[in-house]
Amino acid sequence: MRNLKEYQIAILGDSIAKGIIFQDDKILKLKENAVSIIQNHYGINIDNQSYFGQTLKKLCEKNFVERYISKINPNDKNIMVLSIGGNDSDYDWAMVGQDPKTEEAQHTTINEFSALLQQTITKLKEANVKVILTTLVPLDATKFFENRILKLAPMQNALSFLHQDLSNIYRMQECFSNEIVRLAFKNNCQLLDIRSQFLLQRSLPAILCEDGIHPNKQGQELIANTIIDKLDEKIINL
Repeated sequence: MRNLKEYQIAILGDSIAKGIIFQDDKILKLKENAVSIIQNHYGINIDNQSYFGQTLKKLCEKNFVERYISKINPNDKNIMVLSIGGNDSDYDWAMVGQDPKTEEAQHTTINEFSALLQQTITKLKEANVKVILTTLVPLDATKFFENRILKLAPMQNALSFLHQDLSNIYRMQECFSNEIVRLAFKNNCQLLDIRSQFLLQRSLPAILCEDGIHPNKQGQELIANTIIDKLDEKIINL
């Protein structure tokens, strides 16, 4: 592995990459989150362009990648880490609450997500930016249903939409994470498999916040340690 200080590194993600946690129904930002831990470990700066509620669909609509490319120095060794997709796979639960038979509630369909991610990768690689993708942190469907969905939709409507099967929530997110893996291999991009390390934990709920989505302090540390281990073992070859 080359010295990371040789690179201009940016990360494009959502609230998990930003280090957001839910605690006592409040949104907080961890000072020592995965990105900051990695920065401190290697003594580098990472331009964290991650935002709460971010989706790949929104980023493409705002031409974010084009604006990023226009600002970088093409002579630098630029890396963009794409850590996004969880919000794309989710639904507008307020809409579901009003109409459990709706077919328009998903933020981004799997086909849209695949096409947009491919376009994003292509644009970055054409600008000579090295692209690294991350898999999605798995969610706890029961926690998510009880502590988030039911605050936005009546139980009867939410369950009707899910066909009485809470695992529908997990399975949809799994499909999006699998699509990230597929496109990483298709485009010869480096892949940081964070998801597997979470799934290997004996108690997944213990490292997730009460909302069932956001990693807590221990979860953020697991993300950081997973990435550091892969970099140090040269599994990620820069």
